Amino acid sequence: IVQYTSVETNEHNMCPDLCLAFTGLYATLEICSLKVAAQKITIIPLSPQLQALYCDPDSAHNIQYLHEQTQQILIQSRATQFILVIDDITV
Repeated sequence: IVQYTSVETNEHNMCPDLCLAFTGLYATLEICSLKVAAQKITIIPLSPQLQALYCDPDSAHNIQYLHEQTQQILIQSRATQFILVIDDITV
């Protein structure tokens, strides 16, 4: 993934029952409910993905379009207290 997008992945240990990924506050743990970490989970952080999307003019345009449409819907729904059926929110 890195060579194509410059987005690096993070790999973390995970409980074999998939109940806990050892990240953040749990990064130093090695067991979960008396079970030893037996799996790895690959995480792709969101921020670098969004930054990579903004590097491409077409993707940046699509993201801006989605943002503008969402803002219009929010303004309208706040004014009318009603959410209309939307048939075109993506490009």
